Amino acid sequence: MPYPTLWLNEAACEQMIAEAERAAPDETGGMLLGWENPDRNEIVVSAIVGPGPNATHTPTAFWPDADWQQRQLDAHYGQSEGRITYLGDWHVHPRGGFGMSRRDRRTMARIARDDLARCRQPVMGLAARFEDGYRIGVWRWESWWWPLGYGRAVPLPVRKWTPTPDETSWTS
Repeated sequence: MPYPTLWLNEAACEQMIAEAERAAPDETGGMLLGWENPDRNEIVVSAIVGPGPNATHTPTAFWPDADWQQRQLDAHYGQSEGRITYLGDWHVHPRGGFGMSRRDRRTMARIARDDLARCRQPVMGLAARFEDGYRIGVWRWESWWWPLGYGRAVPLPVRKWTPTPDETSWTS
């Protein structure tokens, strides 16, 4: 079966870029929220959560405000009656570089092994800065020996998506 298509809410994409520009020249990031639709072989990112007010940012890494992020995730989950959940993380490479680093892959493997994350195949979004602006890509962790976290980051086809009016009541 081909890898799933990832649908990225246009507003979430704009929020990632705005957060990247706010934090520049430091890294920033957050969480990707949405749902998987295995019947259509797709992953839908309906919203993002930013780094949080107490996050720490440096030129090569950032550490999120995890408590604040958890409260945001809980609110989205509750408002959507459990439809919107944690899919993975996103972050920025403010100096460019459009690929998963070793640290990025280790983070994905750690999320896949974490029972509390309930996310065996996390996705990781990347906004990389180029001369003409930011490019956004998304990778999915594919485990082949789950207990130890062995696997690889696989790039997904990304399509932008704008919710219809009947979807906006529980996607944002």
